[in-house]
Amino acid sequence: LYDLDCKPGVPPEKIRALAAAASRESRVSFAPLEFAVGDIVEYFSVSQNDWILAKVQSINPSGTYNLDCKPDVPPERVRAQRSEMPLSPVSLGRKSRSLRQA
Repeated sequence: LYDLDCKPGVPPEKIRALAAAASRESRVSFAPLEFAVGDIVEYFSVSQNDWILAKVQSINPSGTYNLDCKPDVPPERVRAQRSEMPLSPVSLGRKSRSLRQA
């Protein structure tokens, strides 16, 4: 059960994503998103205290991701790319690009 600011004790089947959020994200669910090798994602870097662009290099059997900027990243520190800026081949060649937190 979820305690919302408008009502406590709400069962999960009574909660849904905002329509605007659902239209931006093709995969809306309560489970962590799964990414494929080659996907461009955002990774929360503790050292930079910010989200940075990264590319999924491989997925470990434990469910963690090996990114082009860091290995063995837990899924809770990886999210779908939210930046609206198109990526050029030059920017994809860089290890990472810092983003402002959304």
